[in-house]
Amino acid sequence: MKDASSINRHQFLSSGALYSTNRALILRTYASTPQSEAVKAVGDLVQTHRVVLFMKGNPDEPRCGFSNAVCRILEMHGVLDKARIAKQPDLFASYDVLENEELRSAAKTYSDWPTFPQVYFDGEFVGGCDILLDMHKSGKLIEELERLGIGSALSDAPREGT
Repeated sequence: MKDASSINRHQFLSSGALYSTNRALILRTYASTPQSEAVKAVGDLVQTHRVVLFMKGNPDEPRCGFSNAVCRILEMHGVLDKARIAKQPDLFASYDVLENEELRSAAKTYSDWPTFPQVYFDGEFVGGCDILLDMHKSGKLIEELERLGIGSALSDAPREGT
């Protein structure tokens, strides 16, 4: 097993993620990473894609109702559109926090948010299910996605990558 000083976070982050990072890679990275390094790695992860979701399960198979609700909201806005993700590989990534306790703990520490799911837009923590649902209901989610240039399928404005 590698010691923490030999972990190359760039290799970990450059592996890419679509709906869930390579499970073995997450386990290998976090199994040998001290908490402070794990928190730094989470900070790097949220910078790799426009929208990052730490959740229980993956968008195709959410393992809790709150994670499912966030996925359905993002789906309505076109963020989970697989054709769009194929054109914009940096658009979306999700990470299953049930795959590794250290990842789960580090994500909570990084965001200072105790529950999952956790949503990030352009590296900034947005919130969890309740916040995203409120933003969706009020129309603020459309506004925020448009402001960031990500776009929303529920908007009349043209969106990036289409």
